[in-house]
Amino acid sequence: MINQGIEDVASFRNWPFLEASTTITTVASQANYSLPADFARVEALYFDDRDVIVETTRRRAKQHWGTDTTTYPDYFYLYAEEVNFAPTPDTSSLTINFDYIKTPTALVSDSDTPEWASAFHFIVAEYAAAKVWEREEDLEKVAYHMGAFYDGVSRMGVYYDTRTEDTPLVVGGSVAPVRYPWDWQRD
Repeated sequence: MINQGIEDVASFRNWPFLEASTTITTVASQANYSLPADFARVEALYFDDRDVIVETTRRRAKQHWGTDTTTYPDYFYLYAEEVNFAPTPDTSSLTINFDYIKTPTALVSDSDTPEWASAFHFIVAEYAAAKVWEREEDLEKVAYHMGAFYDGVSRMGVYYDTRTEDTPLVVGGSVAPVRYPWDWQRD
């Protein structure tokens, strides 16, 4: 039930704590490569030595590609847990960077915690409480706890949208970081 709540949180948006990246090294004449085991959604595919992002396309258009090969593929599509490139790369050892959103890590032991800021760990407890009251058919309590869950997720979204620790340091001037009510936990 807790892991179900974590999956629900992950589905709301592309959270920064779920961002991941890997690289794909091409093999000549090979178009398809396995997706990472924790893959959820693609963010971008791009080449190490070029400022060009590989564009996505619909799989059905593949019939028009024929057997074309190229050093740098122009398109990709996802199918059967693989990323497929078109035209097919004709070069080995080309590095393609793959930024993606990963699936959240499941909690399996008592010491495991969600991947997000500890100030918002309570939201999975609210989710679980709502599910327990749902089984008991107490819709008033379900509404209360789901409301607290959605409110917590919303506040967590504001937190991640307005964080200052990932912003560049400003040298000189009189710019001070913004302080939020939940910053007391970092002091």
